[in-house]
Amino acid sequence: MASRSSRWLTFPLFLILVVALLYGLKTIRDKQGVAAASRPNTTTAEAPRKMVEGNMRRQLSVTVPTSTQPLDTKEAYFIAARQGDLATIKRLIEDGLDVNTKTEYGATALCYAAENGHLEVIKYLIEKKIDIHARDTFYSADAITWALMKDQHDSIALLLKHGAKGEGSVLATGITANKPKLVAAALGSGRIKQEQLDSSLKIIDPKKTDIIKLLKEAGAKGEVAASKPEEKKTEDKTASKTPAKTDDAPKPAFTVTELTEKPTAAKPWNGFRGVNNAGVVDGQFPPTGWDVPTGKNLAWKTAIPGLGLACPIVWGNRVFVTTAINQESPKPSLRIGQYGDVDSVKETAPHTWKTYCLDATTGSILWEQTAYVGVPKVKRHMKSSHANATPATDGKVVIVNFGSEGLYCYSMDGTQLWRKDLGKLGSSWFFNPDYEWGFGSSPIIYGDLVIVQCDIGKNSFIAAYSLVNGEQLWMTPRDEIPSWCSPTVVIPEKGQPEIVTVASKFARGYNPYTGAELWKIGKFSEIAVPTPFYAAGLIYLTTGYRPIQPIFAIKPGSRGDLSLPTDKDSSDQVVWSKARGGPYLPTPLVYGEHLYVCVNNGVLSCYEAKTGKVVYQQRLGGGSGYTASLVAADGRIYCTDEEGVVRVVKAGPKFELLALNKLGEECLSHPAISNGHIYFRTRDHVMALTVKK
Repeated sequence: MASRSSRWLTFPLFLILVVALLYGLKTIRDKQGVAAASRPNTTTAEAPRKMVEGNMRRQLSVTVPTSTQPLDTKEAYFIAARQGDLATIKRLIEDGLDVNTKTEYGATALCYAAENGHLEVIKYLIEKKIDIHARDTFYSADAITWALMKDQHDSIALLLKHGAKGEGSVLATGITANKPKLVAAALGSGRIKQEQLDSSLKIIDPKKTDIIKLLKEAGAKGEVAASKPEEKKTEDKTASKTPAKTDDAPKPAFTVTELTEKPTAAKPWNGFRGVNNAGVVDGQFPPTGWDVPTGKNLAWKTAIPGLGLACPIVWGNRVFVTTAINQESPKPSLRIGQYGDVDSVKETAPHTWKTYCLDATTGSILWEQTAYVGVPKVKRHMKSSHANATPATDGKVVIVNFGSEGLYCYSMDGTQLWRKDLGKLGSSWFFNPDYEWGFGSSPIIYGDLVIVQCDIGKNSFIAAYSLVNGEQLWMTPRDEIPSWCSPTVVIPEKGQPEIVTVASKFARGYNPYTGAELWKIGKFSEIAVPTPFYAAGLIYLTTGYRPIQPIFAIKPGSRGDLSLPTDKDSSDQVVWSKARGGPYLPTPLVYGEHLYVCVNNGVLSCYEAKTGKVVYQQRLGGGSGYTASLVAADGRIYCTDEEGVVRVVKAGPKFELLALNKLGEECLSHPAISNGHIYFRTRDHVMALTVKK
């Protein structure tokens, strides 16, 4: 899926204020969209077929969680709290379950009930002496904070009535956000001091008449401040016509210098970030500057229906993209920006999942194939789609992973060769599985294998399927929570190939022929998105959801547990590491001698790839955030923000912005580069840019 956001994301803005006022604690973190930013993908290599068939007869079935599987007592308790199932909660408590039972992250049933407004459940839990002040161990939020996130004013009033703390902050939040019901809940506690009542009345916006009435009824004294008249702006004829500088974002060169060389042969971009997930291709000479709204260097632009955040791939003269078409809404919602919200989009209308093949030179549609029609089996994040995983190709077939809707193999001419049902792949927020965000891990091709990483709510796994017929050849269970990373195959100059994955608990290496685990290293962010990749002789591993934001550079061919002691940042296997600096959504890039990391708020950091030494840090600009991963070609690095503005940076130890280019619509996917063109999948189109004569 490809997301979400520079973010580093946090709860809705007013909640940050609430938590700061209540506790003065760390900023609460959340997730965005995850799905969209990291849609990593494909690698090709020739693995001898006989070796594959000889070593891969371990036929393990994937256990798919279903509603018929028994739930453990704790899980049933928290599900009942989220759903308002008072009868189940009573039965479990009467059977001996501790009312203060907590999740892995320290959340109580009261937090879930308050967030969802289940008042009868709240009353019962309080009656049974649940700790009304308990805060979870990850976000440091109590039941009132969770209720505020969803504007559950009745829950807040009930909690305050029974002694929960925070009435002053609830009042301040209600006034700031102009929510009279929150103000009423705070005032209803009877614990707001006269001083706060009076001061609130003095500073409130006179236009908030409903809140002013509530404050006065509660006994606030004094006068409301008079509205300030709007100042009329007069033109200063002596002032400079140059706009004032509003941020420290760099400005590009006045003129764009294009490369004059032409490709001698087209190179493939065969999956997420091209060959080996590296994001680099040289000798293809894509344009440096363009402007789609005006047509500058625009080769073609083709409309694609539906919503799909998978990245385009290219082989020869063919471009492949995917989409999911809502049959009742021609333009489904997509919310970009750094807003910080965990909500899901539940779509009940039937969708059509499709793969499109376009002519790379003209943009004409060569073929389109429908994979599946039906109501989506999972929800998606607001900054996600139901077609997040980037396809993969070896020039003979195209592999498409639609997650819960299946894994598909097509010929290059569009004939469906096989389909594999992977079960329901529920990729949700680690803190509350009711918030599903959509599947985002892309498949890779290695020789005769299709490899998929499925980190989901239950029974996570990595598996290899036959490229010929879709038969499962091996499957290895993974003790992991949901992630949106994709696997990569590392093929070192010396030594054996290995599959590399990243997830919350560990990054791991696997034998591609058997699925046996070779090594692991931890720990990574609770929300893991960027894909691992191999470059400059090292494997680079990153995640960036606070507070854990590591960067590791490790040697291929390692074995065992490589995790470092807290006082070490390197070892015989770990060449270098950093505790902070990893990106939340965009996958970093090694180009030449440098590692480039773009975090979601648009700060680009350059490191020495071999040592991790910081070379520079520079804010790129752009207020919407960055979800698309970095790519590079012929001395240029392409950085795409969510509004569809592409900043082209010169590669090297000194920052230089070469161009700032407009796509004309939102873009959360990285481009593909081949044969003098750069191809983008935007909100509604696929488009190709090239240097026009």
